[in-house]
Amino acid sequence: MRERGRESIRLSGGETAVTAVADAKPMWVEVTDAESQAWRYQCLSEFLSRAGVDTAFESVHGERETLAEAIADVRRKGVRRMRFGGTLADRVPSLTDNSTSLMLTLKAADALEIDAQGRMWPSNVLQDGFMRMVAHDLRDLDLGAGAFVVGATADARACVASLVRVGFRRVNLTDADEEKALKLLAEFRSAYFNVQFQFTRRLLVTQLPGVHSIAVNTIRLQDDPTHLNELFYFNFLKSGGIWVELPLGSGNDDLLNEARSAGAQVQPGLNLAAYCDQSWVESSFRVKLDTVSYRDELARRMGSASSS
Repeated sequence: MRERGRESIRLSGGETAVTAVADAKPMWVEVTDAESQAWRYQCLSEFLSRAGVDTAFESVHGERETLAEAIADVRRKGVRRMRFGGTLADRVPSLTDNSTSLMLTLKAADALEIDAQGRMWPSNVLQDGFMRMVAHDLRDLDLGAGAFVVGATADARACVASLVRVGFRRVNLTDADEEKALKLLAEFRSAYFNVQFQFTRRLLVTQLPGVHSIAVNTIRLQDDPTHLNELFYFNFLKSGGIWVELPLGSGNDDLLNEARSAGAQVQPGLNLAAYCDQSWVESSFRVKLDTVSYRDELARRMGSASSS
């Protein structure tokens, strides 16, 4: 079935995906100042191809100080869609002329889409992916307890927004850089009302009581190896609490294994990545992504990438 400029594609399960015929092979680019996740996005491109959406993907390096130039270079290639990794997300909104109320609150965007008029629209895939993970996998959250967030990062902005949205009213943040953490907490207090925000110095994490029903780690061990010492005890989590890991790769495996040994319910980074990519392809390509099969394939690819 065809409409003017559009094509309907029948997917497994009877679902219909709609994509523009004129956009038969849209290119999308990962821009990152950290290690590329090309293995992940190549896997996503292959899943899109199976759904009838043929895409071209590439990864480019970009730095915070020269991100505007990197985006301009990508646009000159005719690219309409970008994903941002590393530490770039909180630089993106200031480089665009168009924004939503959510972007004004988050001040971080990990995706960018350019419309037919050349306008750049930032979005935050992590925030929506986190909400999907909560809805599908974390239905028994104790919202009366606190939430613990590790890292005053751009990713923490999206995670805190999601935690507040689902109903948490006490959020505790820790980071080795106290000044950066306190600045971020000041922004949170201005953006979210009736929420109690607290900062815990890294060295005091081991003294926290087990009053948090969920903890979210946004830091890779290779970026801050000393935080392992304080987190390994998991004293801050309630019995049966939830540990959500954002970083992908095997670098945080010891921490994940210790979380399981402590009795935590573990949500590894692959789970959240799958929900994030599901959100993005639905928005960008109108395709339903089976997160279970996609996550399983990601796990296989990540193992291959880690050993290569």
